[in-house]
Amino acid sequence: MNYQELVNTVVPSVNLFLTSECNMGCKFCFAPSGHAQALPQDETERIINECHDVGIEKITFVGGEPLLYPHLYDVVHFDHLDAKWFLK
Repeated sequence: MNYQELVNTVVPSVNLFLTSECNMGCKFCFAPSGHAQALPQDETERIINECHDVGIEKITFVGGEPLLYPHLYDVVHFDHLDAKWFLK
């Protein structure tokens, strides 16, 4: 089995952790409290492109709270228009 077949067989989707920032503070959550960290936008776009290149069909944006990611609009715009593929 080559790399592409392995990825398509084992990893049909990925969870992309955009930020550890969250505004909830749920007791059951595994996200660390305190200083929030976020992926740089260029790193996020690189990961999206790499996922596309190996045949990942679905990316779920997670975190903390992904809606608090400062570059969310730009990343979604990049994903749909510049990378020329759509999340399913």
